Formats: sequence, C-alpha cells, structure tokens
Amino acid sequence: HPAVSQIGAVRVHWNTRDRMLSVEDNGVGMDRDTIRHHLMSVGSSYYNTPTFEEENRGFAAISRFGIGILTCFMVSDDIEIVTIRGGKGHRVRMTSVQSTYLLRELEQGDEKLSGLEPHGTRVTIRVRETVDLSKRSLGDILRYWIILPECPVNYFEDDKPVSRIGFGSPADALEQYFANAGDDDLVTSDSKIEFVSKRMQLNEKAVDSETVTSYEVAFAVRPSKFFPERTFAVRPQVDIPMVCIEGIRVSSVLPGFNQKGLSALLSVRGSRKFRTTVSRSGLERDEEYYNVARICIDMLFKHVDDEIARIASQPGRPLSLASSAARWLLSSFGRSLEDPFPESHFRAVRDCHACIVVERTEQSAEGIKAERSLAS
Repeated sequence: HPAVSQIGAVRVHWNTRDRMLSVEDNGVGMDRDTIRHHLMSVGSSYYNTPTFEEENRGFAAISRFGIGILTCFMVSDDIEIVTIRGGKGHRVRMTSVQSTYLLRELEQGDEKLSGLEPHGTRVTIRVRETVDLSKRSLGDILRYWIILPECPVNYFEDDKPVSRIGFGSPADALEQYFANAGDDDLVTSDSKIEFVSKRMQLNEKAVDSETVTSYEVAFAVRPSKFFPERTFAVRPQVDIPMVCIEGIRVSSVLPGFNQKGLSALLSVRGSRKFRTTVSRSGLERDEEYYNVARICIDMLFKHVDDEIARIASQPGRPLSLASSAARWLLSSFGRSLEDPFPESHFRAVRDCHACIVVERTEQSAEGIKAERSLAS
C-alpha cells in the first residue's frame, strides 16, 4: 500500500542479558475501542472490520484470524503493549491467557510513549529462560520469516550495529540464498547461475471495491556451454522460501509445483483471497491456490517465450535450434509440476506456443523459394 510504505517502519530490539524483546512500529496505533473489541477479543481482527477497510481501501493485511497476541504467551508470561492513536495513548499489561488485563490511559508526553508519538505501537515481552535460542538466534528467526518487507525492518541486538532485515526484491533474495548454499547443497557446481524476474498485475474485485494484486516471481536459470537455452536451475538442497505474502514467508513450495523442481520465489501483494492455513504452516488448497498456480505457470512460460525469440533471432535464424530448446525447456518445466489441475493448464498453455518449425515452399520464376516459421 503506497501510503503505508512511505511512513511505515518496524524496529525490533532484543536484549540478550535480561531477555527483553520489543517490536515497535509507527503504524496507525490503537484506540480504546480497538483494544477492547479486537486486541483483547480472541478471533476478532481489526483489519477485517468495515471501518478499517473503508479507511484503507486497497490495503491487504496479513492478519487474518485475530489470534496473534495469544502466540506471545507461548514464549512469555509478561506482556506489555503501549500504543497511541489520535493523540491518546494506552498501556496494556497481561501476565497470562486466563487472567484479566490492565488497561491504563497515557497522557501525551508520557515516557512510555517515547519513540511512538504521534502514532504507533510497541509490544514488549520477557522471553522465558526455557526458550532455547542457542541453535537459532532471534535475528535468524526474523530473517527466516521476513523476506520482502515493503517498509524498513531494523533489528537491534545489545550493542551490535543495527541490522536491516529482508531483501529489496525476489531476485535479490533468491540470489543470496544461492550464494549462501554450500557446494554440497547445489545440484550443479556451475557458477553462472542467472536470476530472472517476471511480473503480473490483476484487478481483484470485491463487493464494493477493487484492488490491484501484484505478482512477481524470480527464478534461477543456468546457461550452458553446449546448448543455446538458459534452462531452469534446480533448487539448492536447503530450505528456501518459495512464496511470500506481503513480504512474509508462507511456503517452501510454489503452488502446483513439487519441492524438487525449479528454483523460484513468488511474491504476492494486495490479495485478500490468497491465504495461509491457521497454523501458518502452508497455503489453503482452495480455488485461489489453483488460480495462483495458473498465474505462476503463465509467468514462467514467459521465460520459454523469451528464449525461443532470443534463439530464433540469432544470425541465420536457427529455428530448428529454437524449437529443440523450447521442447527441452517445456520438458523440464513439466517435470516440476505436481498437481493434476496445474498440469492441465500447463498443457493448454504449452499447446498454444509456437515451437514447431513449419517450412512453406513457393514456386517462382527465380526458382523454389522456402520460408520457415515457428507454429504451435
């Protein structure tokens, strides 16, 4: 959302000595009504209310179920929330899921509001000693989940220099994951991996509004010393994100594809239909899931089109070479698909592609003239 991306900023502070973790932003903040009826009401997300949707048309929140605050109690028994909106600040204190909460109004200029005014929210928790962070640090956890944030996300740990979390684009992220993978994790040792991006925008209609959903997929391709086409590179044998919704990792598998196939990272922004499961462990296998699978196929097919056009336009117009390259690309593409439904869409799109060499001859006074072209 353009307006939010201009003002949004998130800061994460982690003190390893007293195990205090705070996350703060300069978003819209919360008033008393939002706190009572949404923050403290399990299953009620403020982002799904008519009021929020009316004030923020075109904004797609990743919050869906209204249970996020409960997850804090998985690692802490001491939670403080300080927020300010419309010139009024509030502090909420909670010590367990079962207990009541303490809500106190804060005057402007209160030290608790330092760094938040004129609007924003800070959540502070004391992480239990039993929570093991020795194998994966808090910074590692942030980098695992936050991949493509639209606003700056800065991480502060003790006296260490500030660290910026996330990447500027899917291609930047994918390139870094390849760079971090060791030689043993790469299926090929070829260092000439290239990264290509394709984009698509679609209008998503609701009952009384219309939003623009943007899709961007970055994928790795591998040039060859012996063949003209840049083939889809196989993904490294490490855990890399394949799908992000509003910049947050949601899946390690591209919709409709298998885990052993091509290396790609899909970013989806602005969609209110493409959703995760309640546990955030994967994507809902609903109608929109298969719609996004079709979109992925269409965007990846653009690479096949580009390669056919590039090879066919070389000196001498080697159409047979372009045709062979297309068949090889389509074969490797097809092997990466998993579900029958995307496979049927793949076949339909494939059959429309011009990758068969057709030669037409014409008799003239000068002799026989042959004309070659590519046809579907």
